[in-house]
This record gives sequence, C-alpha cells and structure tokens, in this order.
Amino acid sequence: MEDLNDKITGGTLSAAEWNQVPSEIQNVIEGLGITLSSGDVNQLGKAIAGYVANGNFYTDSGAANAYVLTKIGSKQTLTGYTDGATFEFIADNPNTGASTVNVAGLGVKNIKLSDGTNPAAGQIDGRTTLKFDAGNDRCELITAGAFSLSVVTATGTYNPPPGVKALKFIGTGGGGGAGGVDGQGAGTSACSSSGAGGGTAIKYTQIIEASYTITIGAGGAGGAAGNNNGVAGGNTTVTSTNVNLTCNGGALGNGMLAVSGAGLISGASGGNATGGDLNITGGYSGIGSVRGGDTDNISRPGGTYWGPGVRGRVGNTGINGHDYGTGGGATGVQDTATNYAGGDGADGVLVIEEYF
Repeated sequence: MEDLNDKITGGTLSAAEWNQVPSEIQNVIEGLGITLSSGDVNQLGKAIAGYVANGNFYTDSGAANAYVLTKIGSKQTLTGYTDGATFEFIADNPNTGASTVNVAGLGVKNIKLSDGTNPAAGQIDGRTTLKFDAGNDRCELITAGAFSLSVVTATGTYNPPPGVKALKFIGTGGGGGAGGVDGQGAGTSACSSSGAGGGTAIKYTQIIEASYTITIGAGGAGGAAGNNNGVAGGNTTVTSTNVNLTCNGGALGNGMLAVSGAGLISGASGGNATGGDLNITGGYSGIGSVRGGDTDNISRPGGTYWGPGVRGRVGNTGINGHDYGTGGGATGVQDTATNYAGGDGADGVLVIEEYF
C-alpha cells in the first residue's frame, strides 16, 4: 500500500484504501478481545495499552527442557525473532538441565544464562521471562531478583553456582571458651570470666570467581573444672584473588581460684574482623566479681552479629554458646570445694547470599 499521506496530499485516495485504515484499527481493538462500541471513543487507546501491558505473554504447551510458546487469544505476535524481544510464560514443567524454546512457531532456540551457560535444574520453573539475544542467536533466561542462600559450617572450598551475578559473604569467627572455677570450701567463692564473641565481616562482590577457600573457626573449649582458662575461638576466613576476609575468634575467659574475701575477674575481648565492606567486632564478655563468700556478679558471654551471649551460672558447668560465634558461659562456685568447667564457645559460620 502506498503511503497514505502521499495519497491524501495528491487527492487520489480511493474509498477502498481509506477503508483499510479503520479496518486496521478495528483489528487492533478486537485482537485484544475488546467488543467494538460506538459509545466508547477510547477503545484504540485501551487496546494499545493492553498490548504494551501483556503483549509478550504466552502459554506453554511443551515439556521439561523443550518449551513451546503460543500467543494468548487473537493477539498478534512477532513475525520473527528480534533482538531484545521478551517472552513471558508459566512453565508447565521445571527444567532438568539444558533447555530450548520455540516461540509462536518461529523456530527452536537454546535457552542460556547471561554468561552462556545452561540453566541449572529447576531454574526454569513457574513464571519465566526470556529475552532474545540476536548476537548469539539464543534466548537468555532473565533471573534478576532470584536469590539463594548457602550456610557454610565446615572448612572447605565454595564454588558459586552457574549464573550467579553477585555474592554477599557474612563470616563470623568462633566464640571463646569460658574459664573454670576451683572451689575452696565454706566461706569462699569464685567466678570465671565468659568467652568473648567472634568478629564478623560482611563483603559484597560482583566479581565472581571459580572458587573460594573457606576456613570456619571452631568455638573455643571451656576451661576444665578447676582454675583453668578457656580456649580462644578460631578464625573464620574467606580467601580468593579478590576477597580476603578474616574474622577473628573471641578471646578466652579466665579461670578463678575461690577466695574468702572480695575478688574481681576481667572480661575477654571480642574478636575483630578485616577485609569486609563492614567489619564488626565481637561482643566483649562481662566482668565477674565475688564478695564475702558470695558470687556477686557472674560474667556474661560476648555476643555476635547473630545474637547475644548466654547467661553465666553458679553451681554447675558453664552453658555452651548458642548462636554462631558467641562465647561460652562462665561458671561460679560458693561455699563448696567442688570444681566446675566453663562453657564452650559456639563455632563460627560463613553465610553466602547468591544473587542471580
């Protein structure tokens, strides 16, 4: 058909050619399922808005790993794959590996992640968005906003999954163990100091490396029953070319020999951290004191990013740390020759947030 502006300017537009214009408009309106009405002069605008809002939605009639997309209703579809075209659908079956798609009979195309690798099993499941990449003649799986979490509690190597675009590391060192106490009989008392909390480093990176070397700091053992110190918490580290996190363990708690008068025991220092975008020092343990045969104040363990420390207690073994990297609980004794051990510090941890 000739350009209508030229036809109108030249005064040679035929009735048949003019009728083609409203026919095109009618097809747009009815193609979206709108019934023509003389009482509504905004139907064309509504139809265009409808195409913009959901013109790229399709139904899936294929199988896992081989998706077949069909237009919804009588809407028009592309006559060929064009660069940047998007296709949205609800996958009837999750993929189990490498996958393909055929959109509106335009031909089978491979589905890839942005780095050219195949989607992992289950990455195509439910509502799915694809974008055609003409340069590589494939459809890219759009996974913006997808998120997964890995909790690492053992030393080893971490290998990011395919398609991950950013990582957030949250590492915490082990908690220090509390000291033990040595009871000296009637009229005496003692209280140990609790262990301190491990330091925490938080690091965000968009530089994805093949592997990261991980060390998880162990919680320090509590001091044995008697006037024995605990053990400091171990360090949690993450090492690669671009990431170097060190999350130091919490300091140990000291043991104490019971005394008949007043006595004081200092708290332990929290572990510091380096290499993160945010570095958080672990919580210090509290001061303990005794007076006149009574345990006046029991040292409280140091907390961490993950939670506060447990409480200390008298006349029993100290309580072990609960939350990641927290210190072990102190113990106390009064009016007895019994000895008690300090609580163990909690192990450190590395939490990895994976963004696709």
